[in-house]
Amino acid sequence: MAIYDVMPKIPEGFTVAEVKQWRADQQNAGRPSGVDDFLSAHGYCINCLGHGRLIIRVSWRDSEGNDCYYDSPISDPPVELRSIPKGPWEPITNWECRYAACPVCGGSGRT
Repeated sequence: MAIYDVMPKIPEGFTVAEVKQWRADQQNAGRPSGVDDFLSAHGYCINCLGHGRLIIRVSWRDSEGNDCYYDSPISDPPVELRSIPKGPWEPITNWECRYAACPVCGGSGRT
């Protein structure tokens, strides 16, 4: 499962307000208006949200000083970090992420 929760949900060059306005305009016109629809309409890769990379490992140190990590093969559908099982390492601080190029767009972020 590729992890994407620590990455912005919209590609660079757009503000949240612009995305919301586009989605509202599409919905009012009776057209598909989801985030995937926005990304597709603007030529961005849906798999990596237009970033060209996916997080494949998150590591952190728990409150007892133990090194912890969560690996995520990029071939699976993305999941959000909040879905990682909770454990004695909560609260997690000082995340470190390892990235890999998106296999769908080859790292370009575009379709």
